[in-house]
Amino acid sequence: MPPLFFSVSYALALLLLIATSTTEAFSAAAATGTTPSIIVGGGRIGSLLKELGTDADVVVKRGEPIPSEPSSGPIYVCTRNDVLADVVAVTPESRRKDLIFLQNGMLGDFIAEQ
Repeated sequence: MPPLFFSVSYALALLLLIATSTTEAFSAAAATGTTPSIIVGGGRIGSLLKELGTDADVVVKRGEPIPSEPSSGPIYVCTRNDVLADVVAVTPESRRKDLIFLQNGMLGDFIAEQ
């Protein structure tokens, strides 16, 4: 299955919709065992994902390795386009299928190259 990618504006709109209209439902889902995730990037999108996620979510800053735990679940990539290749390079081969790109712009060519 190829990695997913969204434009930042679409991702922001989607996250704001979740945050404003379904906060109670999201909190209930988190309390019942939402899958922990790895979030690469601590900017606006990464911080919002962490805030809306679970306590088990892990935020990774630029240049840091992808942690071994959680060992499954999504890896949200919320970085600038110029560091995407670095993120893919430090992601273990077995986890690359879990990468979900939240970027500003089209990434079709980049994804095909990876």
